[in-house]
Amino acid sequence: MKKTNHISSFTLINVLVGMTISSILISFVYTIYTNLSQITIQYQKTHLHLNDYNLAIADLNRNIEGAKTIISYPKGFKIQTHNQDEIIYFKDNHHLIKKTKRGETTIFKNIEQIKTLKYSPLSSGMDELELIHQVQIDFNIEGQIFSTYYFNNLDSRKKLNALLIHD
Repeated sequence: MKKTNHISSFTLINVLVGMTISSILISFVYTIYTNLSQITIQYQKTHLHLNDYNLAIADLNRNIEGAKTIISYPKGFKIQTHNQDEIIYFKDNHHLIKKTKRGETTIFKNIEQIKTLKYSPLSSGMDELELIHQVQIDFNIEGQIFSTYYFNNLDSRKKLNALLIHD
């Protein structure tokens, strides 16, 4: 009886085929990883922009609702509060800037425009100042424009006078 000493091993072709298949799998996994990483980064940027937008909206809502009057200001508007403080919002190089007696703060970094609609001079009850009835701010978030509208609520006497004289 003859005994053969045959040891099974990988041939060079088996090794090359295995390396080719494993390199294809590794490149496939790497491609998936980089795509998911880019999607995650884009999602985080969008989430940060929306968070900044929500903070800006909350700040504007809080200050406009508590406003005594809203007056025209170059490239923006000025809010006079009931405790005689002044808050100024204006556009500077696509930034929404808030200016108070404590300093300036950038509220949002990419706005398109600030539009204001003024009361007619006869209905406002104020001769020299230009009272603002409506403020529209267009925010640009990831190429999409979000328009927000704010209305100045006059007290009941001024509102009645504005309706009677204006209409």
